[in-house]
Amino acid sequence: MRKTRTLMSLLVTIMLAGIVSACSSNETTPQATSAPSSADTGQEQNKYAEPMTISYAVGSNNLDVNDDEFAKVWKDKFNFDWEIMPVASNNNSETFRIWINSGDMADMGSWNYNHSEYVSYVKQGLLKELPKGWRERWPNLAASQDATGMADYLSKQVGSDNILLKPIMGDNYPIDTLIDNSGIWYRADWFRAVGAEVKDSYTISEIMDIGRKIKEQDPGKVGKALVPMEIASSDLPHLFVHAFSNHYRNESQFYQDADGVFHWGLADPEVLEGLKLWRQAYDEGLLHPEFYNLPGGRETEAQLSTAGVAAMNASAGLASVGTRQASFMKANLGVNPEEALNFAIITDDNGVYHTNEIPNFAGSLIFNPKLEDAKFERILDILDYSASPEGQNLINMGIEGVDWEKNADGTIKNLNGETQTSDKYKSIPDLWTPLLRLRDDFNLINPTLPQIWRDKGLNQYVNKMKATDVNNPADFVTLDPDVYFYSSPARTRAVMDLNKELASIVLKGPDVEANWNAWVKSKMPLIQPVLDELTALKKK
Repeated sequence: MRKTRTLMSLLVTIMLAGIVSACSSNETTPQATSAPSSADTGQEQNKYAEPMTISYAVGSNNLDVNDDEFAKVWKDKFNFDWEIMPVASNNNSETFRIWINSGDMADMGSWNYNHSEYVSYVKQGLLKELPKGWRERWPNLAASQDATGMADYLSKQVGSDNILLKPIMGDNYPIDTLIDNSGIWYRADWFRAVGAEVKDSYTISEIMDIGRKIKEQDPGKVGKALVPMEIASSDLPHLFVHAFSNHYRNESQFYQDADGVFHWGLADPEVLEGLKLWRQAYDEGLLHPEFYNLPGGRETEAQLSTAGVAAMNASAGLASVGTRQASFMKANLGVNPEEALNFAIITDDNGVYHTNEIPNFAGSLIFNPKLEDAKFERILDILDYSASPEGQNLINMGIEGVDWEKNADGTIKNLNGETQTSDKYKSIPDLWTPLLRLRDDFNLINPTLPQIWRDKGLNQYVNKMKATDVNNPADFVTLDPDVYFYSSPARTRAVMDLNKELASIVLKGPDVEANWNAWVKSKMPLIQPVLDELTALKKK
């Protein structure tokens, strides 16, 4: 949650590192790596003599993950193949709920963490426990879990270690408190064409107005294919509801008033305000007509960067995302991405960015309780290496000597030009970069990514903190682990996919207020017992 590295120290580190702007320039390596010795290689070959296939349930339709040069590096080291079991990103919780309870889960799975369900699964013996002494045997895994600030808390709550959390940040925190990386990537050239100022921050009303002008004027001359806001239902709450409310997310939906009484944020009028605007955008044709079916991620962002029919998308504000979209725009649309692409945060109409502190993890890895110990240990070896400095360099920068090389002075030279390794190697997307240590941290210092997109990745955090008041609960919500990780039968019954629920309110009909009131009324029998329990808990 709270970190030890301040923005100032990060900036000093970057300056001392001599990072420069060109993607193909020489850069300081995040950490030196060394090739394994012949003795080590021989020991590994003996240790991993038996080939294995590891089934992995993950939000990816990419099944071609075993045959390129990047995959070969891992196969040569650990003698295994992946068997990918695709999980729809908008159906993660329900899919895993079925698999886990039926005993049909893959060897390992990338699960959207839910604390009440986790406690329940552990009590029922439905998740495999990490081996005794795992922290000593796999120190990089231990370090990754310590980075979350939550692993020890969870271990004490359930009495065992049955999960690996995916840390968002490690050594490169850009601000004092971790918050979201959400916002919009947009066609800056189209914004200019309709008379809008290109900025790094817009109010929600400004974005709606620009969307209308783009729809009316069609600056890209794409006709009926034009979609001003190509954003999936999983991301639309952040655009519309987040502009008004701090309490619609899982991390902050239950909150305490000055009298010590707990409330449910989804029943607050600020949420209704955002939902009304969402419906208005839908009715005006600013959204994709079937936004509820959009897959999100690369497929949706491609409508802006490859097809050239969208003005905005809601991919994460990461340097790798900017680099990827810029590369596709240049190749497919013939535009200069440094002039045609930008990232912005969305505030309320007073310029306030409503946000909340988030835990330093996003998602988790869980394991089938029937998993054989030998295979489990092989998996943990792979994960431990992926979390090491050498593994992180490999995952984020590619193969040394092929994708990058070190100069005599220790700086890094990118050998791929404008191509990212995740575009060069089919095995990387949706598999290796989000495997355990998420790329958000490395993105801020990755010397193979252009400085312009690294700067935007850093500045979005800075801009958000400038636009909020961490001491004002109306602007900013501090994470309370006791509330976030609260578990009881009542809390388990109250689990729901909030993004799906909000989308259903918008789609039910034009009278959003009536839809929302009916929805809140239908949910309160599940929610009120949780509120009563939390109020009692905090009064102890």
